[in-house]
Amino acid sequence: MLSDKFQNICVVGDDAQSIYGFRGANINNILNFQKDYEDVKLYRLEQNYRSTKNIVNAANSIIHHNQTKIDKVVWTSNVEGSKIKVKRCATDADEGREVAATIFEWKMQDQRKNSDFAILYRTNAQSRAMEDALTKA
Repeated sequence: MLSDKFQNICVVGDDAQSIYGFRGANINNILNFQKDYEDVKLYRLEQNYRSTKNIVNAANSIIHHNQTKIDKVVWTSNVEGSKIKVKRCATDADEGREVAATIFEWKMQDQRKNSDFAILYRTNAQSRAMEDALTKA
């Protein structure tokens, strides 16, 4: 109905960043757009301006396994960056302690201040374990 009169519509999205399913977003709207509309022009925004090459390459290697995706290769001209470390924690409390211990270690080694650190997490529920561990540390 939006594009019926003038036959024009524009959408912006990233099939590799579909994190809002819990809010009712449906990734198939992006994936099927080219099938649903004729004469689609697809513009891939593949340059990442924020992340290091190690982060971008890791993301590409994970996204590569998606069964349904729009083909693209994200790249950056940023520096290589530090190697990625993966640590498994059995519980959210263990994760909080691990993060707090790492921050404490870096503070002692490099004379860093608390304001030099930020903790990013995907759900609000994760904040409590981080707060508890940092308070205890």
